[in-house]
Amino acid sequence: AAASDPAAAKAARARRATLTADERARQNRDRNREHARNTRLRKKAYVEELKRTLTELVTQRDAAEVEKRHEKQRDLEVREVRYRVMEEFLKLRARGSEQNLLARWIAILEDGFTL
Repeated sequence: AAASDPAAAKAARARRATLTADERARQNRDRNREHARNTRLRKKAYVEELKRTLTELVTQRDAAEVEKRHEKQRDLEVREVRYRVMEEFLKLRARGSEQNLLARWIAILEDGFTL
């Protein structure tokens, strides 16, 4: 309010001019102490925000690593199943066209499959 009102600013200057050296020193120490306190609070808030950000990033990284491992395991399982299916397919193909193999062929092939 004092900064926007010229009369109030003039009155504040007049009060400062009438202060003794000890009173001015005390006022400067108080102002300095308050500024230092505010600076420490800002720094503390900043450090807390950095900690939160770090925690989030570590959590995201760990989740991505777990997902990557699961995906790798799923790929390995799919590859294993495909290998077994191909192996079974080739064994049945090598046996020829025996009638008792029809049920096994049906289990392997999709409906409507033709050669």
